[in-house]
Amino acid sequence: MISNVACFCCNIVSFIVILYSAIFYSQDTVLLNSEGAALYISWLVGYVLGLSLAAGQAVILNHKVSIGLHAFTITTMSAEIKHFATKIFIDFLLSSEPIS
Repeated sequence: MISNVACFCCNIVSFIVILYSAIFYSQDTVLLNSEGAALYISWLVGYVLGLSLAAGQAVILNHKVSIGLHAFTITTMSAEIKHFATKIFIDFLLSSEPIS
């Protein structure tokens, strides 16, 4: 999960740097020739693709973890409830006071 966050942050920073240089330094980067413009556009498209893949992976991972955690909680709670109910029942059976 940490590597996914690191990938997402690096993609955001790189996207901002490329977009910033393409907008504010266009006379030095994009406007020199059509190959430079195509290169910057392909970089931006690549970073947008990377961002969408990292975000999709985060959503899928969150979904899988929440399902697993929900199933673990239900299983754990049922075992605890069974144990608690069994203990109460055994304590009731072993109690020496008669029920009035």
